[in-house]
Amino acid sequence: MSRDAQLSGTMGASHPPDSLTPYHENPGNDAPRMRYRSRPVSVAVDPISLVISECISITSAIQKNARSPHSSVSAILGGSPNPIQLGPHSPASKSRNKSSLASTGADDSGSDAIAANNRWGLRGQKGKSMQDNPMIAGFGKLRHEIAAIKDVRSFDAPSLLAPFLLVIQAKGTAAPITVLALGALRKFLAYGFVCAESPRFALAMQSLSAAVTHCQFDISDSAQGEVVLLMILNLMEDMMSGPGGDILSDESVCDMMGRGLAICSQPRFSPVLRRTAEASMVRMCQIIFEDVKHLEAEAGNDSEDLDHRVQGDMGRIRMEEPTPASMSEGPTGTDGMTSPVHSPAALGPVADGDGDGDGDGDNDDGGPLPEADQGATSSEDSEDTESLDLKPYSLPSVRELFRVLVNFLDPNDRQHTDTMRVMAMRILHVALEVSGPFVARHPALATIAEDRLCCYLFQLVRSDNMAVLQESLIVAGTLLATCRGVLKLQQELFLSYVVACLHPTVHIPREPGIDPSLYSGIPETPKLVKPPPSQQGSGRSTPVSIKDRQKLGLEGGARKPDARQAMVESIGVLSRMPTFVAELFVNYDCDEDRADLCEDMIGLLSRNALPDSATWSTTSVPPLCLDALLRYIQFLAERLQEAPVYEGYPDPAQLREQRRRKKIIVKGTNKFNEKPKVGLGYLEAQGIVTDAKDPVKIAKFLKGTSRVSKSVLGDFLSKRGNEAVLEAFMDQFDFSGKRIDEALRVLLETFRLPGEAPLIASIVESFSEKYCSDDAVDEVANKDAVFILTYAIIILNTDQHNPNLKSSKRMTFDDFSRNLRGQNNGQDFSVEYLRGIFDSIKSNEIILPDEHDNKHAFDYAWRELLLKTESAGGLVICNTNIYDADMFAATWKPIVSTLSYVFMSATDDAVFARVVTGFDECARVAAKYENTEALDQIVYCLSHMSTLATEIPFNTSLNTEVQAGDGSVMVSELAVKLGRDFRAQLATLVLFRVVTGSEALIRRSWKHIIQIWRNLFVNSLIPSFASASHLSLPITAIPLQTPSQVIDRAARSADAGFFSAFTSYISSYAADDPPEPSEEELESTLCTIDCVKSCNMGNVFNNIATLSAQSATELVQALLDQIPEDDHATVISVKQDSVVVPPTNGQSPATALPKYDPSAAYILEICTILAVRDAASVEGMGKQVFDTLQRLLRDSAHWHPITVSRATFYAFMTLKHSYNHDFVNVPFLLHTVSSLPHDVLAKTSETVLRGLAACTDEPGPLRSEMMTSPDF
Repeated sequence: MSRDAQLSGTMGASHPPDSLTPYHENPGNDAPRMRYRSRPVSVAVDPISLVISECISITSAIQKNARSPHSSVSAILGGSPNPIQLGPHSPASKSRNKSSLASTGADDSGSDAIAANNRWGLRGQKGKSMQDNPMIAGFGKLRHEIAAIKDVRSFDAPSLLAPFLLVIQAKGTAAPITVLALGALRKFLAYGFVCAESPRFALAMQSLSAAVTHCQFDISDSAQGEVVLLMILNLMEDMMSGPGGDILSDESVCDMMGRGLAICSQPRFSPVLRRTAEASMVRMCQIIFEDVKHLEAEAGNDSEDLDHRVQGDMGRIRMEEPTPASMSEGPTGTDGMTSPVHSPAALGPVADGDGDGDGDGDNDDGGPLPEADQGATSSEDSEDTESLDLKPYSLPSVRELFRVLVNFLDPNDRQHTDTMRVMAMRILHVALEVSGPFVARHPALATIAEDRLCCYLFQLVRSDNMAVLQESLIVAGTLLATCRGVLKLQQELFLSYVVACLHPTVHIPREPGIDPSLYSGIPETPKLVKPPPSQQGSGRSTPVSIKDRQKLGLEGGARKPDARQAMVESIGVLSRMPTFVAELFVNYDCDEDRADLCEDMIGLLSRNALPDSATWSTTSVPPLCLDALLRYIQFLAERLQEAPVYEGYPDPAQLREQRRRKKIIVKGTNKFNEKPKVGLGYLEAQGIVTDAKDPVKIAKFLKGTSRVSKSVLGDFLSKRGNEAVLEAFMDQFDFSGKRIDEALRVLLETFRLPGEAPLIASIVESFSEKYCSDDAVDEVANKDAVFILTYAIIILNTDQHNPNLKSSKRMTFDDFSRNLRGQNNGQDFSVEYLRGIFDSIKSNEIILPDEHDNKHAFDYAWRELLLKTESAGGLVICNTNIYDADMFAATWKPIVSTLSYVFMSATDDAVFARVVTGFDECARVAAKYENTEALDQIVYCLSHMSTLATEIPFNTSLNTEVQAGDGSVMVSELAVKLGRDFRAQLATLVLFRVVTGSEALIRRSWKHIIQIWRNLFVNSLIPSFASASHLSLPITAIPLQTPSQVIDRAARSADAGFFSAFTSYISSYAADDPPEPSEEELESTLCTIDCVKSCNMGNVFNNIATLSAQSATELVQALLDQIPEDDHATVISVKQDSVVVPPTNGQSPATALPKYDPSAAYILEICTILAVRDAASVEGMGKQVFDTLQRLLRDSAHWHPITVSRATFYAFMTLKHSYNHDFVNVPFLLHTVSSLPHDVLAKTSETVLRGLAACTDEPGPLRSEMMTSPDF
């Protein structure tokens, strides 16, 4: 049963014309493919009246535009459908009275009727009147038939459209008339007069498509002509996006898209029309490519059938590519633009060349059939319709449209202008946006995308035309984003070119205030652009060598700033995919034969994120690159909480092993390219080549790797002494069934022939033996014949493709065959065999590696890439986090360096916020995957940027305590500087956010954290470790600085006038006291206090107190390393009379007392607390702490008495908890303490006695040993 019959059978009862049900109320139209289509709207007027009004408008226009202003009553009233016949029918009248549908689909049939409106004039001229005009007669017939209809949707759809289609197809029809007809057709579709419930709806849509795409009209007025074309575009868009769009045939879709492309491609049309046509094409492509996705879903398990249908329909579905010349004006002054595709479904069920078939639903008199007869004829029409195959469009037309659009991009096709290429790329971009994964899944489309589309796009990205470059980059980005699963090598080639173009060769500028150690991890040259010195110009530094990329036109060079920005934006599109960088890492960096694209891409973004990159690109490039980097880190951080998925993915351990091998192979092949024996020795030592003396093992490695220089390989194989390796190398090939030139091509793809004739002869001889040992063809007698013929082919190849040789001087086939007479074991080679070889070499040069730079070289290199795609396999889509740890380990250095540089050089708060978030996310990732090296570097950078991790202490001589009520603050140099520096405060906050919870993973960066603690402590900004953590010792708090002055703001608040302030200033100046802190300094100090408080240092100390002994050992060692050699620095004076040695007789003492440094006591206290907290800690770090304390006591003369006394207490505490360990010596410690100066012991006796009491307050071996010691 035909589709029209099905639709007719489902038609419901008639509806009153004043209550036409809108189409969208039909529940049967909620199919998936209708959800994105335009739905008809309801109308407030009588549909029948509206149709009649359109008929009258057009007939009136036809009369006004006729050659004579003749009027016909019948034309206005509508002629009788059954005129009384006064005589027998004439063949001519019979032909003219056929259904007008026959005229709507055929261009050639009924040509007399189609052009009749040019001839109708005064009565008596050929005996005709105006009412005999076929167009007017058709409208009259329609008006008569439709007047008796209640529901316009129950009227035969082809009959409703027939007179309007006749108007738009008739040659020479005035443009205004055509506009009226097209407008009426748009109304009928928009209002649902022609819909799925209409009889023969599918046939009507095919007929409408054929008529619109073959529209012919008078274009004497170009402006009116463009209006008609605009209406055609709108109507085609309505058809495709409306309810009937899904039942159009493949031919109709090709017709319509061909028409639209032709309008887009015609330069004589105005830009407005061409851009409008492009917009219509974009909309229709959106619908078409959305439809095919639903076709695939509907097919289910039979989706492969969609691809099989393409093969069967390719001969029938063909869409000719429009060119600017295809729309030239014809000699008759009509628009000659017609699509070459002729839809058989649009021809109508009975139309033929003579127009003498049976009418569609009409009797021989041209009137409607009686009701009884119409049903019978309808079934016959259904059979005819079914025979015309009115099946909806599917993959064949989509494939043809895709092919034509891709062919527009061919840079070597001069018929297509850059403007046309840009247009085609915009349409292709939409198609890929809508249905990219569908393209990749179906071979009919994927083969075009893999080959021609990528080939053309990768050439267009070299264009200096910015419009072409931008569009090609946009399409390439979308193509890779949606189809990358089948474009592994193509993506590598494209991204390698982008990296080569964008990575600058400029050194990172030294900026004042930015330590170079902060950005030392940013690569200044990507790996794939920097070959070793020995490989310059000849070797392979990457799987796609520089020379090969030059052949493909993809070697980076100087590009304009706008071009660089466009490339960065293209990278930005790809980087917005959460799995993009992970896929680069897994598919390329972990593949021994591929480039390190992940590392190079991150390095590229890192280098271009620095502000100086704006000098060779644009100011938009640095933030774009920084955004891409931060997005990568964001995706890593977001995946931290996801459960790992291993099923269906390569084993991470296996990829780690491949990366390890890859690094060795790269280094070994570099050595091989310099000195082959050295390289093989290195590879053997590393286990890559198991035996460097085994020719087979060497040959397998050299054949399997693409990183060896092909010229070096050729010289190595042909070198005397390497005959066994050459033979084993030949054994790696299979020449069975190949013609000798084909086998030679395969061989010479792997290495370059040496330049010396004896070396070439050795290779040719080995090739001859191998070729004969395989299943050789009968045309060659023996290996001597192979040797001679191979040499002849090499000479022929050089002769035919030498650019310096004139065509007249080149070898002909006769010359070639003459030279080989009698060389086949005394016989001649067969003419057919030699002819095949000659033609193959002449048309397709054997391109030797690293040779030539022309179109043939490009084609060869591209074919080589396509051949490798099969062995390279598909691209692994990494929707998992199992590779994130390894990937982060390979990429964190440039990222952290870039964040540090940008943070130090930025001035925008928004940039600060983004970078700080990046640091935080980097630290979370590093902590999650226990990457201590990355975490240490992050801590170092943040410490440096906080300005607090200075080795030289801040000056504390002017520290001033300001009291206000019960509270007080210490105004110091450190507090004021930090409070004024928003960047440093931000870095400090992020630093301790990073440290909190990650204390067990920090290693070498404890040094910088300790420096910050020390500086904050001596300036009264953080408490001691003992008071802030849950661990403590029975000793008083470490004494800090006595402020240079104490100011009570509350006492002065009552007297705050100008005179009081002036008096205070004068008095402090006269007494040589430091000036009081200003309000700004006090405010800065308060900012610093808030910042330090927000760091939650107590949480950090408590976490440290619970660290394992192994983790705490790193911290304790770093603490001990921070103890200065002596109290040499003038830090503070301590307010303790018992400590200060008074001068004798007004004289200064003979030896000055060392200055007190509270940081030493602070560090010793933390070490002691951590060392004695449990047995494991004593075992792990007790000896280190005890030895340091004893060393300080033995050198007590260089330390302030407070430091000495507290060191004594800490030594006794350590002794108490580690008495059972052999590193303690009670007599030695007691002797050391007793040997301290008596004045020091006298003045610090309380602290020393606390330590002694702690060791002797409980009976036991320690107490007994101490009390029996003579030093006790």
